[in-house]
Amino acid sequence: MQHPILLIDLDNTLYDYERAALTTRGEVLTELGQALGAEPATLHAAWEAARRSIATAASGHELRRARFALLLEPYAARGDAELWAARFTCAFSRAVRWSPGAQAAFERLAAARCVMVVTEGYDDIAAATLAALGIPTITRLATHGTGTTKRDGSAFTAALASLGAAPKDALVIGDNYALDVLGSAERGIASLWLTLGREPPPDPPRTLRGTARDLAAAAARLVP
Repeated sequence: MQHPILLIDLDNTLYDYERAALTTRGEVLTELGQALGAEPATLHAAWEAARRSIATAASGHELRRARFALLLEPYAARGDAELWAARFTCAFSRAVRWSPGAQAAFERLAAARCVMVVTEGYDDIAAATLAALGIPTITRLATHGTGTTKRDGSAFTAALASLGAAPKDALVIGDNYALDVLGSAERGIASLWLTLGREPPPDPPRTLRGTARDLAAAAARLVP
């Protein structure tokens, strides 16, 4: 069997991250505005400023807590940051939904190959997201805190090492061209790019094995 190991992306491959994030921000910041007596537009602007100001933390929850602490500072409510970070996490989990056709495709691939989810992010957020999708026990690697990144392919080699597998055995499947396609190419790992309706960039790496519209199309190609 060619490529018995599938390293599959999470955000925008299994679910629509942008939709979930937008829904969550709208819900939580509206609730927060009501609690503080603040205009939603003001809080949205403050949240974006906090996102730009605080880019990393020890965990996904700590990142959200730190951003809320900064947002709440003008309202003398920094002590409520932990509560609002927890509410944000719960709301995000509720907003996570499989992309059309992705659940059946993922189950089809997992039944035929060894599947591992590899995501550029925090493990606690990845765990909560996978739980929301109903696959909490799937093997995963989240890059933050591991000293690896998809960008140079080290996340993929670390994932393969944890499985006792070699780069030649793996196929990376994801929607992020820079991270999933170019990153895996850095380590000589084959990839399949999910275009989501986009045109592929020119001069693809030799490791790119093709494209598919989405995960459903990828599964139909890999497991006919």
